[in-house]
Amino acid sequence: MNLDEKRARNNASVRRYRQKHPETRLKWLKGDGRGRIYFVQMGRTIGPIKIGFTRKRVETRMAELQVGNPELLVLLGARLGTKEEEQALHKEFRDLHLRGEWFAFHHSLLEKIQQELSTITSSSEAMFPPGSP
Repeated sequence: MNLDEKRARNNASVRRYRQKHPETRLKWLKGDGRGRIYFVQMGRTIGPIKIGFTRKRVETRMAELQVGNPELLVLLGARLGTKEEEQALHKEFRDLHLRGEWFAFHHSLLEKIQQELSTITSSSEAMFPPGSP
């Protein structure tokens, strides 16, 4: 069986499955709203902190952010979450808001980030880079 035949067979199998289970197609189109909430600091000490959300791999998002930033960006951590949860964090720290999704460094923000990351029990749900707080 050549590659084209394998693709055609696989596509037919997918079509049959979607016909039997139309709810999966709707979920695939809508998405479940989950992605990753990530925390990035500019520099290594008291630089501003970005609270962001992505459906991409966090490493991919970090690379995108680093391209447009002359300062070293340090990933403090990431966890599973929704855009709504990310926005709630933005509201909680609105008094530290600088611009966009960037917030001034403050110990209360760092403590909240540590709390957010420590509530995760599965290593598949969090990222702790070496030397993270």
